[in-house]
Amino acid sequence: MKQILISALTALALALTAPATLLAQTQPAPSGNTARAKPSESEKVKEKVNALGIGHRVTVVLRNGNEYYGALGESGDDGFELSEVDLNQKITIAYSDVKKVRNGFGNPNKFNGKRWHPGWHIAGLLTVIGLTVALAVAGATARD
Repeated sequence: MKQILISALTALALALTAPATLLAQTQPAPSGNTARAKPSESEKVKEKVNALGIGHRVTVVLRNGNEYYGALGESGDDGFELSEVDLNQKITIAYSDVKKVRNGFGNPNKFNGKRWHPGWHIAGLLTVIGLTVALAVAGATARD
């Protein structure tokens, strides 16, 4: 019984640390003499919006701190359209006004009106699973 609980705890620990090891890996240096300039912030935002595509659910954080949540619409040279879910209307946002575009959006927070980051749900679930396994291991070792 102890070995099963210990192996389950070890598997959980490996699952939780695997993303951290993947993120810690470095990217290889570019090879050759590429004289390509780094894209500006607006170009990066434009590339991300175009890569996600029409209808994709996103969170848009503006440089002034405002956040908008909705589905991407048509994109042009200077900006893109967002079907905002909280305002229930379509708004046009200039690429130059955007600080970042994040994939998805969560449920509204009742205290501040902003929406939860979708990754927090996964972190919360993993925390509950980890605490449950830890309590099971503690209970199994206390009986012996």
